[in-house]
Amino acid sequence: MAAYRDDLGIGYRVENYGEGLWMITDGGRGQGRCVFFRRIVEGDGSEFLVALLFYKKETQKVPERILNTARRRLEQAGE
Repeated sequence: MAAYRDDLGIGYRVENYGEGLWMITDGGRGQGRCVFFRRIVEGDGSEFLVALLFYKKETQKVPERILNTARRRLEQAGE
């Protein structure tokens, strides 16, 4: 995750949408594929990413319906 977050030359971009919701995108490689996910960090430092939603990004701004679906799934994943 640190490589994505810190953009260590891999070309992907990670965005924090708040309240535990994150998105990773291909950084403009032409595919426009995005994943919304939740991070879980254990006490020993191990990290897990829980995929909530995959979609093909066609505009600069994420459609509200996509964000709503990702947020709803984030709430369900926390149960």
